[in-house]
Amino acid sequence: MKIWYEFPRPASGAEGFYERLNANWKKVGRPDSRLEVKAPKRGTSEFRYSIVGHMYADMLRTVEMVEGIIQAEKAGYDGAVIGCFGDPGLDVLEAIVNIPVTGPAKAALIMGQAVGRKMGFVTLPHWEQKVEKLACAYGLENLMISRRPCRAFSYEIG
Repeated sequence: MKIWYEFPRPASGAEGFYERLNANWKKVGRPDSRLEVKAPKRGTSEFRYSIVGHMYADMLRTVEMVEGIIQAEKAGYDGAVIGCFGDPGLDVLEAIVNIPVTGPAKAALIMGQAVGRKMGFVTLPHWEQKVEKLACAYGLENLMISRRPCRAFSYEIG
């Protein structure tokens, strides 16, 4: 089985993440399966807050990620993962490709629904509203805690 993991940023500078992802895959993936981590050429590396909700950067990232996963289907991959918690392009991909595609937000929210009665979220600055909107888009607004369900922690992006 071949799984395509579409990373939202160019590979340069993300080598440590790739190593951790592949190490974790070796722990949980089947011996006959393979995870291929792919990265866009442009992605969002040139934007200071590229991973925290810059609208233009989000649009560029989404287009490249969708095109990457379309390529995965054409190349014979069995499934794909969007490597960004915002699940950019997931709704589009679910409509146009015939391989299973998931994103971390959808997977985490479904798991949260399965194991708990209420949810709260800790996220990066500027993502609070986006995460709350994702939970609502997936129909889980009644499972969120009522007061400030999404809260940011301070994290220096370097």
